[in-house]
Amino acid sequence: DQVGAVTYRRPTHVRQPTETSCAQACIAMITGVDVNELVKRMKPGPKSGTRGAAIVRELRDHGVRCGDRFESLRGKPFPEVAIVRIVHPNRRGHVVVKHERTWFDPMLEGPFDGDPPRGAVTPWAGGSRITSALWISDGMP
Repeated sequence: DQVGAVTYRRPTHVRQPTETSCAQACIAMITGVDVNELVKRMKPGPKSGTRGAAIVRELRDHGVRCGDRFESLRGKPFPEVAIVRIVHPNRRGHVVVKHERTWFDPMLEGPFDGDPPRGAVTPWAGGSRITSALWISDGMP
């Protein structure tokens, strides 16, 4: 796919193997690295998952150019390609991959299309909010 002058490959949907390995599944979707290898190497916490800095470091280790941190989307358009952070009503965080108008949620069976509205987002639980995104700036390997 062409986005501006940069060629991106469409991510391949990957399910997260554990409750707190959504970040590893998102990295696997973008890089093509085996999700179980990423879980073993990154060791997500049993309750806390993976910090943003660890996601950035892992992406860069695999040659993916990305932002330095997750940035607020308040008043900004959705990026074309990003890892997007969602906060659920129980205050648990979750990350998904957005590629153009397709969303890849590692908790779901497959991707879905369209830009969800701000605030309550389907197919996520009512009251879930999209809060920030890690911009993937120069394509995927």
